[in-house]
Amino acid sequence: GYSYFPVTDRFNFTPVQGAKDTMYWASHNTTSSMRIYRWQEDSGTIYWNDVTIPAWTSTPRGSALCPTAEGYNPCARLDDRILSGWISNWDGYPGEPVLGFFWNVQEGGGFAMPYVNSAVFKERDRTYLARPYIWNASWAWIYAAGAPNARGDLGVSLTHVPNGGYPNHSVLINDDVNGAPPGWEGYWVVSSGSAGPSDNKWGDYHRVRPHFPAGLQWTATGWVLNASGTSLPKYVIFGRERDNKSLNRWILN
Repeated sequence: GYSYFPVTDRFNFTPVQGAKDTMYWASHNTTSSMRIYRWQEDSGTIYWNDVTIPAWTSTPRGSALCPTAEGYNPCARLDDRILSGWISNWDGYPGEPVLGFFWNVQEGGGFAMPYVNSAVFKERDRTYLARPYIWNASWAWIYAAGAPNARGDLGVSLTHVPNGGYPNHSVLINDDVNGAPPGWEGYWVVSSGSAGPSDNKWGDYHRVRPHFPAGLQWTATGWVLNASGTSLPKYVIFGRERDNKSLNRWILN
């Protein structure tokens, strides 16, 4: 047997990575409000909070633009559904786990290029804390996925598209080294692309998870296109140098 929760008044649900005995998930109410749900493992009751967040630009599919060198548009499939959520630590709130969510937003409203918007909340009462969006004036950031490692630090996998360039696979970290974003520490190009999508479609298939068994690094999936337009799936392990021993004992033996 199983329990279920039918809803018909919203577009999508996005659960968090890193949940333990309580699962959290979220959906947009409006461009300035989110509904955060919670369901304890030992309960048959689902609760939710409607929380006000900073307003952002509505992004219907086909409204975002990030031109490549050939004039293709990898951002044409973007919409503003929530794509990823997590529970992690956050600089400035020691001992306060936070809930966070990512979604795509088109250019406009002070942003020259499409970007990844975000909202972060205290886990214990869903109080809104911050908007650590991922953006740049010269390239688009799209399709971000985040997850915590065993330490509670956050790893992110996503695509960035230089204005007039090609989509690339990138990863970001938020931990005690770099402090709370804005100010994401990143490897801007893990894998370089050599072409844009001729059908003006890019996927939403980024995933990131703790790398087991140690759980201190992350594994991330992404993809790029080669010069002939063939898709090249990518799998990368990333993390801090301080944790190399916990990784090397497994991958070198």
